[in-house]
Amino acid sequence: MAILHFQEAMIHHHEWLAKVIVCLTSDSCDLTPHEIISDHNCLMGKWLHGSGQYFSHLPEFQTVLTQHRILHETAGRAWKAKKDADTAQVQVLLKDLSRLKKDMFVSWNELNSAIRSFE
Repeated sequence: MAILHFQEAMIHHHEWLAKVIVCLTSDSCDLTPHEIISDHNCLMGKWLHGSGQYFSHLPEFQTVLTQHRILHETAGRAWKAKKDADTAQVQVLLKDLSRLKKDMFVSWNELNSAIRSFE
């Protein structure tokens, strides 16, 4: 069983989201569309879909898994809206991303606590 360093994963995901926001609000982008959309390839996603499955019986794990997928899906929809020049939709989705980020941070901490009490 591989334990994920939760602090590192959250920092990594905050950095990813910051890059997504740059992609959505400027003409610069350091991410590929696949890196934006896929919830399997970031550090957190690799753990959630890999060794983290050891904890899949925990409701907190399922919450984080779902929220993580929705966050990437929302980022993907925002990316598509930008490519379609739908700036109003991009703004709506940026607000959604901000809310999802906060929700996921809370859920991620709850999962971390659940795993610590499980061990």
